Amino acid sequence: MKVLQFCALSLGLLLLVHCAISVKQHQNLLLDLDEPYDGIPTDLYVECIAAMLISCVSIVWSSRPFSSIMISTVYSKKSHDDLHTRPEFMIFNHRGMRMNR
Repeated sequence: MKVLQFCALSLGLLLLVHCAISVKQHQNLLLDLDEPYDGIPTDLYVECIAAMLISCVSIVWSSRPFSSIMISTVYSKKSHDDLHTRPEFMIFNHRGMRMNR
């Protein structure tokens, strides 16, 4: 499933890059032919919109499910000891280790 999500996102992003390169090539072609620039062709509009849709859908598809914003549902499954545990403040490399040798 993750591979399919990654492929869909890659396809959308590659289509966006292709669309940007095609627009720049179209502008350069019109400059070389000394024709006025009337905007980008319709097929590039369609390609850009399709690429945006594919990219947005694949990003939403690959995201994780939302967590609950209700605090009671989050903490109802935890014990009292789990609520006050802060592992980021645990220090294992302190001078007490040297004193116990």
